Amino acid sequence: MFTAHVCFYCVSYAHLLGSNLRYQLGSQTDIFNWPTGASSSSCSNPILAMNSHQIHVQICTKFPLCTTLSLNIANISFVVRGCMEQILATKLRIDGKFQKKGCYIVRSKRFYSTLPPLEYIICVCSIEYCNSDMQKSFLHKNQSESDPIGLVSTVEDERLAGAEMHDVTTALNSLPALVVSLLFASTLHNEIIIYLNI
Repeated sequence: MFTAHVCFYCVSYAHLLGSNLRYQLGSQTDIFNWPTGASSSSCSNPILAMNSHQIHVQICTKFPLCTTLSLNIANISFVVRGCMEQILATKLRIDGKFQKKGCYIVRSKRFYSTLPPLEYIICVCSIEYCNSDMQKSFLHKNQSESDPIGLVSTVEDERLAGAEMHDVTTALNSLPALVVSLLFASTLHNEIIIYLNI
């Protein structure tokens, strides 16, 4: 059994967000617990603030796991960092999936009929101060709002699939250039042989 584990602990400034989004975030108790007294302009990138004491730390006592939670909304910067056991809502922290290293997309409940539910990217890691990564970039999902709350899919799988597709596309795009260079080399080789035979 471990004695203690230390994680970065902060939340982005909410007053920079639109009023509807702030209103929604304040009611997201099904996903996370709002860090009190830990607002920081550097929360989206704590590495920049490590030596300036702008980021708090939190001591974990139940699980040696840190978490980074960010909104999955394009062009919106909002991050929460801390111990998994204290940041994530009870139903998530007791879920075995969130007690393992990885990144996941989770959808909140729909609290207001006029506002859509929010999606979050939650990353869990197991080394002290490991929750220092930049905010994850927006990940587009084709998911119905009527789908149940919970784990939608892992971000890692999405990113790996995207990277593999990019590699295949790059390889296919460079194929015509390869064919042309092979033809050129073959033609050049034939011309050299003809020249030597003359």
